[in-house]
Amino acid sequence: NKAAFSEDGTRALSAGEDTQVIYWDASTGTPILQLQMHTEPVFDVTFVPGELQALSASGDKFVILWDLETGEMIRRYVGHEGRVLGIDVTADGTRFATASEDTSIIIWDTQTGADLQRYAEHTSLINDVAFSPDDSMALSGSQDADARLWDLESGNNLRTFDDSPWWVVHGLGITSDESMLLTGDMQGNVTAWEISEPGQQSVL
Repeated sequence: NKAAFSEDGTRALSAGEDTQVIYWDASTGTPILQLQMHTEPVFDVTFVPGELQALSASGDKFVILWDLETGEMIRRYVGHEGRVLGIDVTADGTRFATASEDTSIIIWDTQTGADLQRYAEHTSLINDVAFSPDDSMALSGSQDADARLWDLESGNNLRTFDDSPWWVVHGLGITSDESMLLTGDMQGNVTAWEISEPGQQSVL
């Protein structure tokens, strides 16, 4: 289960096995709101840039958009057939991506709830998803030991990173200059991949 900080570092969100999302004052460690609408554990949370809103991904197969002023649910997103394990949002907050146990990634319109794109080329559950810094690409990491790089304009799988010596990709990210992909596994290993040179990797 994950946590997230606001852009200014003064607030935090935590995802709980107890089905709650807690909104915190990061400077004092005091809970501001307890957000309760999910019926299964919450695996990931993120703030929506430019808004006093948050998104949460849960084992109940739903994503919820929260109002962090009132603690009320704004919208529930329905589309996955398995637990939703990972979530990331674009820098402008207009779209977000979800990773699911059903082996698919969905790109959503935050405000309308529309299912904009769906990727389903992994062969096992997907643990994490992340946007590139310029929001032109998405990255996914799966239990099938692959990480995949997707072009959001064409919907194409640009590259598959599948030479990892470890059996599961549990977390991932991309450097600010978009030259390297980082993948993490459940054994605590981090692998750095050269995006422009497939096969070039190092275990950190």
